[in-house]
Amino acid sequence: MKQPLAGTVATLLICVAALGFISLFPFPVFSGWVAYLLDCIIPMQVIVGVIWGGKQPAFAAKRPQPVRGILLLLLNLAVGVVFAVGLWQWIGHGIADVRFRNLARVGAAQRDFSDAGFLCGILQAVAAC
Repeated sequence: MKQPLAGTVATLLICVAALGFISLFPFPVFSGWVAYLLDCIIPMQVIVGVIWGGKQPAFAAKRPQPVRGILLLLLNLAVGVVFAVGLWQWIGHGIADVRFRNLARVGAAQRDFSDAGFLCGILQAVAAC
C-alpha cells in the first residue's frame, strides 16, 4: 500500500482502536482528572514535538527509536503531572473542582507558547551572530 492510502488506513485503524478503548470507561473518567491531566500535558507535547522537533533533550535525542519516544513520553508525563499538581495547589488550593484550574491552565498554555516563541527568537538571533 502506498501513501497517502497507507497513512489514511493507519489513521482510521488508530481512531477505531482509540474509540474502542475509551468506550470501555464511563464518561466521568474522561471529564474529570484524566482530562485535566491530559490537558496539562498538551503544552509540553507541543514544545517537544514542534519546537524541539524531538531533538532535545540530549539524553533522549541520542537514543534510537522506540527508546527515544518512550523517554519523551515519560518527560511529557512528568512535566504534565508537575504542572497539574502545581495548578491544583496554587490556583485550586487543593479543592477538587477543576473549572478554575482549567481556566488557569488555558492561560498558562498560551503564555508558555508565547514565551517559547520569544525564547526561540532570541536563540535564533544569538545563533546568527
